[in-house]
Amino acid sequence: MSAQSAAVRLAVTVSFLGGACTINKVVPATDSHAAADHAMPTSSASGVSTTGNRGLPPDASGALARLNSSPRHGEWVTIRTGGGDSVRAWVAYPERSSKAPVVLVVHEIFGLSSWVHSVADQLAADGFIAIAPDLLTMKNLPDGPDSVVAPLARAVIGSLDPAWVQRQLDAVAQYGMSLPAADLESVRAPVLGLYGGSDARVDATIPPADSALRALGRTYVYNLYPGAGHGFLRQQTGMDGANMAATRAAWPATIAWFKKYLGS
Repeated sequence: MSAQSAAVRLAVTVSFLGGACTINKVVPATDSHAAADHAMPTSSASGVSTTGNRGLPPDASGALARLNSSPRHGEWVTIRTGGGDSVRAWVAYPERSSKAPVVLVVHEIFGLSSWVHSVADQLAADGFIAIAPDLLTMKNLPDGPDSVVAPLARAVIGSLDPAWVQRQLDAVAQYGMSLPAADLESVRAPVLGLYGGSDARVDATIPPADSALRALGRTYVYNLYPGAGHGFLRQQTGMDGANMAATRAAWPATIAWFKKYLGS
């Protein structure tokens, strides 16, 4: 299924920066689907196996194994973002022929890594078209393994202008919503925040976000997972089991949220 032939009903944004998942630009969908699911046995450097975590994305150590065995289709697309800029994006498709909702996956400070690809793949397994833009498209980073690219990506991301980043994300979101059958008139903006209880810097943003979104009449629901640290989905074996406990609770909550507002 190509990007041009994919019929969609919505566009959303998911950010795993700081371990939080932020969802906006949501359009309800009504089409049913039978999503494929896949989980490969993986283990981390600590020796803790993630075998059997069906329906969860892998952690960083298991990303390549999951991707190499995934039955789902993915492809690169180039999206014009205005001002002579363009951004490349990885699109992962669910194994379905009916209309599907779209999720915009925003990568973390390490760039569009194998792990971010694997998160997109898991979203595809759950029935969503996942679009992961590479915000470092125009930064001339070398190709190579994550261990080589990640330090370079981290340095460059710190120099990005937030307004420029927002324009890129807006263009990618518009690309998703412009696919056939997008229903823009019923756009809603519920926000789901999933936070590690030990991530004090990020958690400090919750009260002002709650106040601002409520004042705007927006739906904002958040969960704090006790003991979990920053980026718990990426580091699932950290914090003496708290990160895995948070992952096991947060990912199903995320999928349930998508299905509540996007349809299943």
